Amino acid sequence: TYDSLDLSEGKELPDLDSYLGLVFTTESLYKLDEEACRRIKVFVAEGGGLTVLYVGWNPHFKDLFGIANEPNIIETEKGMRFKEDFFPGVKGLELPEERFPSLPTLDATLDVHLVSGNKILVTSLSGNRPLMWVRDYGKGRVLFWNAQWLSDMETRGFIVQSILATPGLAVSSIANIGLIQIDDFPQ
Repeated sequence: TYDSLDLSEGKELPDLDSYLGLVFTTESLYKLDEEACRRIKVFVAEGGGLTVLYVGWNPHFKDLFGIANEPNIIETEKGMRFKEDFFPGVKGLELPEERFPSLPTLDATLDVHLVSGNKILVTSLSGNRPLMWVRDYGKGRVLFWNAQWLSDMETRGFIVQSILATPGLAVSSIANIGLIQIDDFPQ
């Protein structure tokens, strides 16, 4: 089961002890106050998982995200390259900008300088900018997507894998099938 919290409604964070992980799907992380950020950091440090699926920033999360600078949004990155096996078979996979036909733009990323201890799994095709990394934080783990590509139909499958990457143990099946669809042919 899951619960949803819309930051725009100004509600307080619930008690986080009953959750295995948190998933951020908003750029509005800046709306979290210092106390809410502290509670989230304690949750992760005590073994919780945190998955950031959409580019967002709050200076109180600097150490949690493993970012050394105060980043700015830049608009220069095109495409992505998997440096590691985020899940089986993607190491070395390159997805150029043309692979994202449903997105009007691909390039909202943070200009980040990462601290040591982050494992970069995905970089940009142009300049090796880190686009996704994982980081141990206390007993927990953080996965941060520095890109907005997960809203595209071609990359939505990475959402489940991203969420499964933060707890200590998670299992998922991979279909490993192919499909050919032939339309309008005589039987």
